[in-house]
Amino acid sequence: MGNEPLSDDDMEAVDAAYTPFPSFLEWAKHRIDGGIWQRYTSLLRERRAALTPQQSRDAIDFVTRAAALDTGSLEGLYSTDRGFTITVARKAARWEEQIEKHGPLTRGLFEAHLTTYELVLDASTESHPITEAWIRRLHEEVCAPQATYTAFDPDGKPFQKELAKGSYKREPNHVRKSDGTIHAYAPVGETSSEMHRLVDELNSEPFQEAHPVLQASYAHYAFVAIHPFSDGNGRVARALSSTYTFRALSLPLLVLIDDRESYLSALEQADASNYQQLVDFVTARCFDSVVLMLDSLEFEPVVPPEAGVADLAELLTVRGALSRQDYENLVLALLQQAASEFNDQVAALHLPGGVSAQVSAESGVAAPNVQRYRTAVGIIQSLRLRINVDAPANAGVEQFVHALISVSEDELFSYCLVGHYPGGPLPERKLGVRLDDIWPSPSAAFLLRLQQWTRAGVAEMVRIVAEQSRHNLTSGGFIQESQ
Repeated sequence: MGNEPLSDDDMEAVDAAYTPFPSFLEWAKHRIDGGIWQRYTSLLRERRAALTPQQSRDAIDFVTRAAALDTGSLEGLYSTDRGFTITVARKAARWEEQIEKHGPLTRGLFEAHLTTYELVLDASTESHPITEAWIRRLHEEVCAPQATYTAFDPDGKPFQKELAKGSYKREPNHVRKSDGTIHAYAPVGETSSEMHRLVDELNSEPFQEAHPVLQASYAHYAFVAIHPFSDGNGRVARALSSTYTFRALSLPLLVLIDDRESYLSALEQADASNYQQLVDFVTARCFDSVVLMLDSLEFEPVVPPEAGVADLAELLTVRGALSRQDYENLVLALLQQAASEFNDQVAALHLPGGVSAQVSAESGVAAPNVQRYRTAVGIIQSLRLRINVDAPANAGVEQFVHALISVSEDELFSYCLVGHYPGGPLPERKLGVRLDDIWPSPSAAFLLRLQQWTRAGVAEMVRIVAEQSRHNLTSGGFIQESQ
């Protein structure tokens, strides 16, 4: 909030406009829906009775972390949204990485806010009386990583000024509102006395016996009405009011960034002495903290989704790098490599005229049954290799080549190439292929092995087609069988 400079006369007028915060007896006249409060707190007690100590600590920690993260966001120190808040609150996967992305100060302020809530929890648990020294300690902790705050020079230009932590303001910090008017906080000379009066009210018997919502809302408003520090007053106010929600619920006052507009509206109404809206706002935020804690217990999955995603990622990858789909698709690359090698082998033979060789992709041809191997999921493609001899020999032979995948990742060879002649005269030919042989690119040793395997297959086909040609030419009288 701006501290734009005013003339001495204007400053005196603004100081004079400060409206001292009301007594607690006046505040205590406001209504609380005791029936709803009773139902929620009873439900909370019932659920807690069934929890282990660790479950209870985890549920409280979840709500406290959400409150701690968003309390800085409410002041514009960094930005949050619901997804970010729940990630940090739940300590979900990579939450630290995400918080670092919000700027170097965010992590430090968040941890400072957590430390502040620990102080508040200790004070509420041990029922220590509230003192000015303790409130100054809250300010020291909540602002610990913050070196400066924004002030304004005589020309109205903003600059960064050192923040005195744990010390009351030494300069006026009245705020100029969006409509141009100025809202007055306690003058510098009255800050100490007003804080002394606030502490007296917080330790008074009527206050100690009051409903925790009235305690929390009153402590919050009276503190921000004084605005005793140069900066960090909103964060201290929410921590101070959490003293009373921790005593009643073991939970902090939960004000999230999405509540900001209604929060500021309630404070503005309180500045106009209409306090009920702020009491209602604090009531609603107390219910929010209770419901959030209960829901965190009710809907906490047995296995966090992050863990499920991690398991799924592991299942869908091979050796931590290759997706299952890519692993399956590598059979196509293997077939392409085999087709290329067949063409190279045939080209090197310089087949005579009338003799041709073709390779084509075929689908629907059943693969042979090879123990411990299977076809790739969704891939029914194979290679059809053929060598033909024209008339009058009229001979031809074809071989099918399939790429199969091992059913076990422990198998030495992740894949195998199988050449077979459907109904033909020769047994299947298998070539074992390791994943490292073809991924991320074919290895030199594998290409040499593939060359040998393909050469043997081509030799078989040439021998068969030569025998067929000899038989056809002899039986047709084109040549005589040698004696």
